[in-house]
Amino acid sequence: MNGRFTDLCALKNCNAIVTGGSRGIGRAAALSLASLGANVVITSSQSDLEAKEVAKEIEALGVKSATFLCDVSEPSSVRDMFYQVKRQWGSIDILVNNAGIAEVTRAEDMTLEQWKRVIDVNLTGTFLCCQAAGREMIEQGKGGSIINVGSICASIAVKPDHHCHYDAAKGGVVMLTKTLAAEWAKHNIRVNVVSPGYVKTKMTESEQHRPIWSELTALGRMGEPEEIGSMIAFLATKHAGFMTGSNIVIDGGYTTIK
Repeated sequence: MNGRFTDLCALKNCNAIVTGGSRGIGRAAALSLASLGANVVITSSQSDLEAKEVAKEIEALGVKSATFLCDVSEPSSVRDMFYQVKRQWGSIDILVNNAGIAEVTRAEDMTLEQWKRVIDVNLTGTFLCCQAAGREMIEQGKGGSIINVGSICASIAVKPDHHCHYDAAKGGVVMLTKTLAAEWAKHNIRVNVVSPGYVKTKMTESEQHRPIWSELTALGRMGEPEEIGSMIAFLATKHAGFMTGSNIVIDGGYTTIK
């Protein structure tokens, strides 16, 4: 592929959906996509206020934005969101599956309801959104890019962990990504997963553990959301056109010094 990734029009006229895009990695991904010319839909599961603030930031970059409330674990909510985006914008070219939740619970104390809630959002929600986007992209006939947000917890067990449901879900996301990449390659739909290490977000704001995570990371610090968001945006461009089924680990060297 000729050209440089610094091309500010790399995603011009592309329409992207970022689930859980109101904060953290999702917000960073949405802004990175917009900076490359993409129109970006932001979804959130509860309050729309933070999402609307991100939408204003996106529109300030000269592209379109919209917000939708969407519970990714509910099929009807996902169907309605995709329908509205397609109706209003005409096409869906990029999907970033970032919506997720994490809970700290010892395995021996975990209830079935806790297990199901985390699996439903992180794994089933990713599948439902991939399925909806895949159907649209196949019908459109011009390919597309799906980027799922995984975790290093998909491949390593951190001690102490206490969120086996989250780790299992993220492991499932990695394998789901590889399977869909193989299945949809004939439609020129690329499916990749980005697996961050410990990043400064609301999900990891516990001051108790941040110093430990930084110490266990080769670079000696936690990651910034923008460092993950820029990789997600890169994967959406044609500069990553030969990448599908890949699991890109961005962990500051956490897994190299275990």
